[in-house]
Amino acid sequence: MSTWKQDPDPLKDRSGGCPNYKDTYLHNPQFVFDVTLNQECALISLEQEDRRTQRSIGGGENLPIGFFVFKVEINRIYRLHRQASRVSSSTYINSRSVFLRTELQKGRYIILPTTFSPGQTGSFLLRVYTDRAIRLRELTRDVPKPSCLSFCLGTPRTVTSITVHAASGLSQPGSNHDPSVYVTIHCEGEKVTSKTVKGRNPEFDLKGVFYRKNERRPLVVKVWLSRLMRDILLGSVSVPCPVGESNQSSVLKLQSKEGTSSGYVLIESSTSSDMTSL
Repeated sequence: MSTWKQDPDPLKDRSGGCPNYKDTYLHNPQFVFDVTLNQECALISLEQEDRRTQRSIGGGENLPIGFFVFKVEINRIYRLHRQASRVSSSTYINSRSVFLRTELQKGRYIILPTTFSPGQTGSFLLRVYTDRAIRLRELTRDVPKPSCLSFCLGTPRTVTSITVHAASGLSQPGSNHDPSVYVTIHCEGEKVTSKTVKGRNPEFDLKGVFYRKNERRPLVVKVWLSRLMRDILLGSVSVPCPVGESNQSSVLKLQSKEGTSSGYVLIESSTSSDMTSL
């Protein structure tokens, strides 16, 4: 159960309206969940409060409501502040409830329930039905909060969103078979990992968001060969991600431990010193 409610502070406002209102629609409540299967059928229901009790004070009409589903970074735990990859959406209708069936791939998603116009208020109930547990929960924080150890360990100064779209030219040492590979992204002790994909030119679509204390320290992307006993590092590359870049696409050369080229990765990244921009 949650509410659409107004607040003069943009970071506290939860009545942003639909995507027609580009400056405010991400102000709405946001709910995150995880799909752990390679493919999952989700049934999503958005139900607004019964407004008939408000007829005595001139109300009682249902609000036009709907929702959007976005695929986001696999490690996102803070609210979304810019457009993400939209994977599904409902129609807007002034009925008590709105329902949608959608097929989702493995990953993390955000549901954005909204009224059609900004400034409209009311309570609602969001339900998601799946075969596996998805840990649906509301995102309430915008950025990391300083802790008692921040004085010693430092506080994040920049935020980077990075996507490893694909790799090319990969091979399995000592074999002509297509390799089974996965990719990892590393930043200041944090790591995100993709699913394993088979092929010399695999598509990963691995997204990660990192709140960085040292913007001069690059992120590192590593491509691994999945093996039964011990995985093998095929190659890695450092990604600087300087402040100010937005949707910067790059094809970077992977380097093996021996210093030779071992393929390429297609990367897209954005970095900002405004912690609430991504």
